[in-house]
Amino acid sequence: MATTEPVAGSDASGTLSALLHEERRYPPSDEFKKNALWNDPAIYERAEQDPEAFWAEQAQAILNAQASRAARLKVADDVITNDADMSAVQNQVAALHARYLELSAQPRG
Repeated sequence: MATTEPVAGSDASGTLSALLHEERRYPPSDEFKKNALWNDPAIYERAEQDPEAFWAEQAQAILNAQASRAARLKVADDVITNDADMSAVQNQVAALHARYLELSAQPRG
C-alpha cells in the first residue's frame, strides 16, 4: 500500500534541505578531457576555485557572441513585439498565423 509518510529517520524539510546542499562531484573522465575543446588544466582549476564567477564569465561570453537586437531585426521576416498588453501580442500572432495559412495555400512554383 502506498503511503505519503516520510521515511523513518528523515523529514520533508530535511530531505529538501539535503537537496539544497549538494556535495557530490562528477569530474570529467580522461576521455572527455582528451576530446574537450579546452585542454588546459588551468581552466578546470579556475572553474573549481570560483565556479560562480567562472560560469558567469562563460555565460557573458555566450551573450556577447550573439547578434545584437538591431542585427536580428534587420534580417527578420516577421517580428512580434511584446511592448503592449497580452491582447496586442495575441492579435499579432493571429495576424501572422492567418498570413502563413494564406501563404501555405498558394501553389508553389
